[in-house]
Amino acid sequence: MRPFRRNNVMGLTFRTQAVSFHPNSLYLGTASSDCTARLWDVQRGACVRVFYRHDDIVSTLAFSPDGRYLATAGTFSGAESTARDADGAYT
Repeated sequence: MRPFRRNNVMGLTFRTQAVSFHPNSLYLGTASSDCTARLWDVQRGACVRVFYRHDDIVSTLAFSPDGRYLATAGTFSGAESTARDADGAYT
């Protein structure tokens, strides 16, 4: 397994708020103050998907036990949480 390089994971211009491993440990999710959540391939150290459309800072995230869903949440002006399936579709 190749280690993450700082510029691959933390080279974002905004602060990473939270991280969570996928149940299979092959992916890592990050929540960011740039209003996105990202899915990373652990072995390649590369971002494989960016989840946009959050209205404010994403402060936490969690995978469902089966790894099919990624839930994100933050301290938004209105209470909001989002669940997406593996293809990025809202559920």
